Amino acid sequence: MVKNAIVFDYKRKGKSFSWAKLYYGLDMQLPIYMLAVGSASRGQRTEDRGQRTEDALCSILNAQVAGAFYMPVEVAPTRATLDELSEKTESFDYKAKGIFNGEFARELDKIALKDSKFYNFYVTKDGEPYGSYGNRGVLKPADFEKVLKFTERKIVQLAEEILSGRIDVKPYRLSGKSPCSYCKYKSVCRFDWQINDYNPLESFGKIRVLEE
Repeated sequence: MVKNAIVFDYKRKGKSFSWAKLYYGLDMQLPIYMLAVGSASRGQRTEDRGQRTEDALCSILNAQVAGAFYMPVEVAPTRATLDELSEKTESFDYKAKGIFNGEFARELDKIALKDSKFYNFYVTKDGEPYGSYGNRGVLKPADFEKVLKFTERKIVQLAEEILSGRIDVKPYRLSGKSPCSYCKYKSVCRFDWQINDYNPLESFGKIRVLEE
């Protein structure tokens, strides 16, 4: 019997999935999780001292991957009056953010009438979970497979660049932010923003990635 698998990555504070970072290969964590589950579930085997041994995951998964999400475990406290708190009862501070196959939307949230309280999808009048498609984490089945294939190609591309010895000191700047602000290795790369140039990256959303 094939089961459905969902991956949750619990974060101390909330984190959102970035389509632009996926496109540039800067953050592929969630789709890589799904590729790993899918790989194990297909029963891929490894060689061990001349004997074929089944990966431990294969024996327990046998699952079709449905999606992957970041899940916050800590919500910042807010100041509010009793009236404001009562109005907030319809919201959910621990809403999962990620990407998933829309075929499983109803399994994730059976009671969603419009905007799902727990996951990032919107149910249209005809009952489909693809409302506001460009701004939601839900993916049509064909697009879901497209994202996984895109991630596989990007992994190969980055691996080839690493093996070829590419170590350019050219940090990116995306949406006004750069990893240099929290990097611990500034003394190694010697990048100086007053002298050197950042690699400016265009910010965009879901539809751009799906068009690749």
